[in-house]
Amino acid sequence: EGYGSANSGSASTYNQMRSFIGSRSMNDPEDYQTVKDRYLDIDNFIDYHLSVIYGQNFDIGNIKCWRPQREEGGQFRWMLYDQDYSFNLWKPDVYLPAMKRNFSDYENMFTFHTNISGSGTGWPNQGGRTLLFREMLESDVFRARLIQRCADLLNSNFSTETVLAQIDKMAAIVRPEIDRHLTRWGWAALQERGFGSPHKEEDKPLNLEHWERNVEVMREFARVRPDALRDHLMDHFDFKNGLSDIQVTVSGPSKGTVQLNTLVIDQPSWSGVYFRDVPPQLTAVPSEGARFVRWSGAVESVETTIALPLDSAMVSVVAEFE
Repeated sequence: EGYGSANSGSASTYNQMRSFIGSRSMNDPEDYQTVKDRYLDIDNFIDYHLSVIYGQNFDIGNIKCWRPQREEGGQFRWMLYDQDYSFNLWKPDVYLPAMKRNFSDYENMFTFHTNISGSGTGWPNQGGRTLLFREMLESDVFRARLIQRCADLLNSNFSTETVLAQIDKMAAIVRPEIDRHLTRWGWAALQERGFGSPHKEEDKPLNLEHWERNVEVMREFARVRPDALRDHLMDHFDFKNGLSDIQVTVSGPSKGTVQLNTLVIDQPSWSGVYFRDVPPQLTAVPSEGARFVRWSGAVESVETTIALPLDSAMVSVVAEFE
């Protein structure tokens, strides 16, 4: 955990990885391939950082990773945990003034995660903390993969509808327990038990209304986060061409699907938002006994895999199967 403390096994391979990535050019194909083969599960590493960035968690030092100790398939994988600063649940009037003494901008998490100042691993984002992520972003391959995956997640797991549904599902499980919880752990109950530090009267006592407000804070975060994150990504990577709304239609959906970057489109019609500076890749995948005929609409092609040109605000493409 952290930056080289082994709870089990040895930290030697982890330290080798940090040294290798920090001293080599990740835009060199051979060096990048070495990292991919020997040290790092690239897709897991991308998903981990995009999850932290989506939640806007500035407390980025809580790192746990693991690897199986074998030559083949022994890459490190990151584990998401301790994300309680996500979703704007911290009080900005308390934290922001103190935080700005350490770093001026906590809004754009891509900028926050690529800070180069400071050689150590101190709070909140000295260069030692951001080393692996920002060095990997020097690779054109990694950067394009991260940007495409971010777009995919914002159209799926991180979409407002999906996150709201998950918040509501979890809240529905917790809500019936609140009264019983407060009976034991409310302010009156703590006083009766004679609890001292860290419980202080000025800490706002939890009640059901307070809890519901926190749930609504998370819901509001989910409503506005996709648009904000897209803007932050375009600003950080200096994209000039904006976004395109794309629509993918599968003609004969029972006869095939479309692989759009990391997403599988298995419905007759699907829409999403993508960065025009980094067009997505689409692959037609026919079902058993069927065949792919052609792409039509924005692209006229019989090739199975295409890069979808995003040269307008609205782009439609049809995958035809028979």
